Amino acid sequence: AAQWGNVPNTWYNEVKTTDNGASTLYATQTGIPADTDLVTLQVVRSGNVFVVLRRHGESGQWIVENRFTRNDMPATLQLGITTYTDWNTVNATDPFHHNRTVNTGGNPDLVADADYFRLRRPDPSITAAALQGIGFTGQNGALVYLDDTPLAGLLGDSVNGVYEPPGETYDDWMTTHLMASQLVHPALTDPSGDANGNGTANAIAFVLGGDDTVPMEIEMIGTTVRLTLTRNALARGADLIVESTTDLTDPGSWTSLATSIDGADPTGTATIQETGEAIRVLEVEVPAGVVPTFYRARVVME
Repeated sequence: AAQWGNVPNTWYNEVKTTDNGASTLYATQTGIPADTDLVTLQVVRSGNVFVVLRRHGESGQWIVENRFTRNDMPATLQLGITTYTDWNTVNATDPFHHNRTVNTGGNPDLVADADYFRLRRPDPSITAAALQGIGFTGQNGALVYLDDTPLAGLLGDSVNGVYEPPGETYDDWMTTHLMASQLVHPALTDPSGDANGNGTANAIAFVLGGDDTVPMEIEMIGTTVRLTLTRNALARGADLIVESTTDLTDPGSWTSLATSIDGADPTGTATIQETGEAIRVLEVEVPAGVVPTFYRARVVME
C-alpha cells in the first residue's frame, strides 16, 4: 500500500493533536476533490475545546473535521504555520540541531504557499458547550458539513473576511492620550477642551487622529480646491463634517462637502479620496468659486 503523500496528484489531510511530543494522528482523503491543492483551514477555540474545519478549493463546503478537548492548554497560546517533509531525515536529528540549522541533505519533496493567516475572537455565543454540541467527521466517520450545524452562520466564510479592527471611543482615546493627572480635570477631558494646549480641541484631535496645530491644509490646483486632513477611521461616537461657506456672518450658510458618520467612509458632494488604514489621509476636492470661500472641519459628538 502507498504511504501517505506518495501518490502523485492526490492530497491528504493529516489531523493530529500532540502533547509533549506524543501525537495522536490520522490521515484522510475523505471529501478532498481530485487535483485540488487549495485548502483553507480554520480552528476555533472556546475554553478547553478546539474544533478544526477545512474547505477544499475556492467554493467547497466547510467540513467539520474534528474536535479536541485540551485541559492542559493555557489561556494564551503561540500560534503559527508549520510545514514539514522528509520525516525520516528530520527524525534523525535532535530538536536543538533541527531548529538552529538548515538541513541540506535528505529528500524534501513538498512546497507549501500560505496566502494569509488571520486571527480574530470568536462570536461570544460560540461557547465550549456550543462546540461540544456539534458533530464532527473524525477518522472514519461520515462527512459532517458546517452548513448542517447550528454554528453555520458563525464559522466558515462568516469569519473568513478581512479583519476589521474594533472602534475607539472618546473615553478610549482619552485613556491613551491623556496623563492620569489630566483625566481628573473635567475641563481637560471635555471634548471642547485642549488637554495638550496646542490650540486644537480634544474632539478634533480624537476624530482626526493627530495633534496638528493646523489640522487641515488647503491648496489650489488649477481651478480645484483641495482640502487635506487626516481621519481616525476607528473613532466611534463622533461625526466629521468638512464644509464650506461664502458668508461667515450667516451660521446657516455652511454646506457639507464630505461627512463621515461614526467612523464610516466619508460621503458627500465633493470628490473624496482616502488612503491608509486606521489613521487615513483624506482629500476633499471641489471646484474653486468666483467669490471668496471659507472651509472648515467640524466634529459633532454623538
